[in-house]
Amino acid sequence: MNALPEDIRDAVEDIEPDDGEELETIFSFLEEIIACEPKKESLESARNQLFSLSFRSSDLRPIHAHHQRACKLIASMMEKEITDQEVSTVATFYTIMRMPKDLAALYFDDLDAHKAVISKESLEQWATQKKTSISQKFVFNKPNKTLNLERSHPVRSPVEKPRDSPKAIGPSHWSSPSFFVDFQLSVTLFLDTCSGFNYLTKSTWRKFNSPELDENDKVEITDVGNNIIPCLGALHSKVMLRATVYNFKFYIWEGDCDILGYPELTRIGFINSEILEDQLNNCSIVKEPKLFMSFDIDDTFEPKIIPCRPIKQHLRQLVRQRLQKECELGYLSPIDAKLVTNASPIVVIPKKDSKEIRICGDYTRVNKSILIPDSSKNTTIKSILELNRESIKVLSSIDLMDAYKQFSIGEKDKHLTTITTPFGFFQPQRAVFGISSVPALFNNTLARLLDGIPHLFRYFDDLAIISPDKASHRQSLSKLFQIFKEYNIICNASKSKLFAKSISFLGFVISEDGSISLSDKMKGTKLSTPTSQSELKGCLAKMSYARYFIPNFAKLAKHLYPKKNEFFSWNDFKATIFKELCSSYSKAIDLTAIDSDADHLRVEVDFDADFAGFAIIWTKMNEQKLFFTNSRILQGAEKRYTPALRFLLGVSMAVEEFPSIMSHNKLLIPVPSREIKNLLESFSSFEGWSSAKTTLNRLMLKLLPFNIQWIYEAKASQKNVPMDQPHVLIASIDNNSDIIVELELVKSHCVNDSLYNILSTKPKSQWPLQLRKFNQLSHGDGVLYLDNRLYIPESLHQLLFSRIHGPHRSLLHMRRTISLQFIVLNYTSLTARFIKECTECQISQRNLKKSVSSLPPSSYSLERIHLDNMQFGSKKICVLYDTYSHLLRAFYISSYASSEIIKCIQQWLDELGQFHILVTDNHKPMISSLLEDWLADHNIYHIRSIPYKSASNGAAERGIQSVRHGLNQLLSLKQTVIKINTSRGPDKKTNEERFRVGLQLAAQTKLEEKYTISVLTLSGSG
Repeated sequence: MNALPEDIRDAVEDIEPDDGEELETIFSFLEEIIACEPKKESLESARNQLFSLSFRSSDLRPIHAHHQRACKLIASMMEKEITDQEVSTVATFYTIMRMPKDLAALYFDDLDAHKAVISKESLEQWATQKKTSISQKFVFNKPNKTLNLERSHPVRSPVEKPRDSPKAIGPSHWSSPSFFVDFQLSVTLFLDTCSGFNYLTKSTWRKFNSPELDENDKVEITDVGNNIIPCLGALHSKVMLRATVYNFKFYIWEGDCDILGYPELTRIGFINSEILEDQLNNCSIVKEPKLFMSFDIDDTFEPKIIPCRPIKQHLRQLVRQRLQKECELGYLSPIDAKLVTNASPIVVIPKKDSKEIRICGDYTRVNKSILIPDSSKNTTIKSILELNRESIKVLSSIDLMDAYKQFSIGEKDKHLTTITTPFGFFQPQRAVFGISSVPALFNNTLARLLDGIPHLFRYFDDLAIISPDKASHRQSLSKLFQIFKEYNIICNASKSKLFAKSISFLGFVISEDGSISLSDKMKGTKLSTPTSQSELKGCLAKMSYARYFIPNFAKLAKHLYPKKNEFFSWNDFKATIFKELCSSYSKAIDLTAIDSDADHLRVEVDFDADFAGFAIIWTKMNEQKLFFTNSRILQGAEKRYTPALRFLLGVSMAVEEFPSIMSHNKLLIPVPSREIKNLLESFSSFEGWSSAKTTLNRLMLKLLPFNIQWIYEAKASQKNVPMDQPHVLIASIDNNSDIIVELELVKSHCVNDSLYNILSTKPKSQWPLQLRKFNQLSHGDGVLYLDNRLYIPESLHQLLFSRIHGPHRSLLHMRRTISLQFIVLNYTSLTARFIKECTECQISQRNLKKSVSSLPPSSYSLERIHLDNMQFGSKKICVLYDTYSHLLRAFYISSYASSEIIKCIQQWLDELGQFHILVTDNHKPMISSLLEDWLADHNIYHIRSIPYKSASNGAAERGIQSVRHGLNQLLSLKQTVIKINTSRGPDKKTNEERFRVGLQLAAQTKLEEKYTISVLTLSGSG
């Protein structure tokens, strides 16, 4: 007690001897001493060693050895000089604290029986008497969970030697051939489960030409007769066992055989590997669930019993059998009709090509009042690609059985899931399909239980463990099965795979060589030619799942996506594209994770007027592997990008997919022209950009953090590239492989074309003057080519022009396309006339010349609000944007009607206050008399943007893009708005803070003087 600080010693002396809490109080004081920070930095290492001190399996007397080590460390930590007896007293208490609880209980029972007190002597006497039972607690094959047994064997000082007693003193029958990689020699290693370390004989060491040993790292080795066997030191080497290379540490001893000890045998899976299989099988036994699920429901819900709907006669017996089976399994239980307050009708779903059925409830009415929590993030295939190739070596997949059935429903929520059937009422006892919050609750619970396990990847109930080595893989599996056992989670052993060379996960096949491919089931899916709009969408959805494996997916699929309200039509051109897309789907390219020492990454971009895509290829030595590819159709203003901007868009898409990987590797990016290369290089070194005022600046700012080298490659090197190589994505800006006019159509119109007959039958001297410059004539199969350019009959000129013009492309684009691919007489004047006859182009040209800067910058909050609508999936959203503070509000609307727009504006007024000017586009709901009258009644001026020029309502467009970005990140609309308004801008203020500041500036500006001319210029109705 004298060794304790005075304040703590006084407190201990005040404890009554008969106080039953005395021992616990002393222990708490000791913990406080040991946990205190040392007053000298030199004592830091002693404190850390004391904290990591543990009982060692290699010690003959573990408790005695632990006490001795504790004495040395505690003595060095005390503030003042103390005697050995005092140190021994503190070390005794510390040793008892670190003992397993069951051993400590036996020691206290012994003290009570012999009327002894706690002391070093009594502890050692008891430990000597119980030597056999104590030793069994510390052997390797029966470790105690409360102990941290040292199997990694860290380097120790020369003073302190670990002890070991290997039993394979001579050669045994259990051995394994091995190959020492560092010394290029084969050695037979004897496997000894009684050895705590690995050993090599002196003769084997000499065969290695006596490499240098670590003489400070030795083991005290004794044989079965307790005789000392000399140890020379430690040697590290790579060893190949069963075609796998491991890093081992061997001690050089003067024994008779080379030994591989228990710790390494366990780590590499030579023994105890069957334990994981047993644990998997144990987790396959059906048990009572320990996981519960409860539903949050709002106050508007009113219980109601809905009668059962009629069931087809041939299904009634199947329904009865299914209900009986689920009752036997404990999933359902019948309930008396008098106890039912709420019930939903049963839904029967026959299985395809089977006589079995599935049953659930129609919970549509219940779901209207169910509150759905935010769901935890799940793994995607990109999460696995972010691993190094070396980290994808050991694979296992675990399949959970009857996922939702692993959860019981709380008693207070069972009435929500009751179903009505022709055979009475039934109440589910487990979680059911159909309740809208069940997937999120299920996912969140698994995330809480499992997401802390290393190397585990999870998508709802689909689990995969991907590790760099077997040792860490076993640890992850053990933790997983321990959680399964603790919570009675059942897995399907027949569908699970442990230590496999390849596993199926998310519909993909992941292999131990780091490659990821489409499963044979997906590749083998036969897609028949669609006959309706719904079938076409279904085929595109299936193939879209594999878009990461098809470099030109969007380029092909863009011709097949149906437009809104478009009737289904199918022609030869679409059939050709569909066939090519199906072929690419069945021959999808494998992806491969990046090697940690890859030379560089190559980003190849492909684009045209309607789409942009990229492929990332990593290179090591002369090996090239496709890492990732993606493409998408351009949206809105992106279709008006210049070629350089569309190229930059593709590059920015690539770096945004894997920013961490791209930032740690050198990027080589081929550019389509020298002009674009010079442009990009001039910006790459530019510093000091404070804002992204133009699209070029915005895209270039995304690329500045990356180590990019722009390279130009001639188009000739891009020809004849096989389709199964990643280089397929390098493409020319001008080379458009789309089929504009079908050959069969040209052939049918050439028959009656007079100029075609002249060109095919008359000499060149009788040709029109414009065509005599062509040298090579190819004529056959009903069509004609001049210098590889297809002749188009006069009757097809308008069709050709309309298809080239497409989404109102420029006159220059039309003329360039015709001059490269077709023969059209007098096409220069004909295309100019065609453009003049296009009404939308003429309106657009006039509006493009209008100024969009006529609206002055806002001077205060609520001065001017921009409004626009957007579509996200099947949902319609109205967005309002304050131009001074950038504050944003977004509301779901049921339709684009003016009445819905008015409701959104009214919500803004109720929440944030009166504003003065509303800016909208010229969409029909925005120009209705209903909206105009309502705005006039509320003293709000209405300004309409310039038709066909979305930039004139650019504030609303920016707000829409921000909302779309948040929704794409799987945020709810409410979360998206909060995230936008709480993000800090260049002025270090959030939108909400800026809005509050702007409210105080309203009195400083006269609205009439600022907007009179601008309103009259923009809109006569203003």
